[in-house]
Amino acid sequence: MKVPKYLLLLTLMLLCQTSQPVAAASNSTSVKIAITPQPLEITSTTVPKFSGRIHTDQTQTLVSRQPLTIKVNDQRTRQTNPWMLRYQISAFKNGTHSLGNEVHLKIGPGLLTTSAPADYQAQSLNLLPGQTQELVQAQTQPDTSEYQVAADAITLEIPANAQAGQYQALQTITLLDVPNV
Repeated sequence: MKVPKYLLLLTLMLLCQTSQPVAAASNSTSVKIAITPQPLEITSTTVPKFSGRIHTDQTQTLVSRQPLTIKVNDQRTRQTNPWMLRYQISAFKNGTHSLGNEVHLKIGPGLLTTSAPADYQAQSLNLLPGQTQELVQAQTQPDTSEYQVAADAITLEIPANAQAGQYQALQTITLLDVPNV
């Protein structure tokens, strides 16, 4: 006996619809997560600012009009490691032209202010674009610290005959948790 195809197809469809899995049990529980702030972080910075200069055939030294200020929040528990700030400046560019490696940024040693006594070593920097140097290393108690270099201790030496234009560079300040050796 030949069964019509449509009857066979209809029977298969009915069987597929009625054969649903049955859950033996289920349980829903909440999953919790706490996102905490970094225990060691830079919370704010102010950058050196330099006035414009007039194109000349002489090398010029510009003095910053604003101090370099870096605030560090150290909330590490059981910390015995010092922290370190490193400073880097990129090449000064105006989109089409770069002042190259003839620009020198000099940053004198700064002062570290904390609510408790702290041991720190501040460095003087003489940077060419792309170089990274240690600015300060400090051993502090859990606290917010402020490292500041006075404006008159920050100079930028511009080469003679630099092409006129508005130039920008990118400063990168890196905070490191330094392991005790």
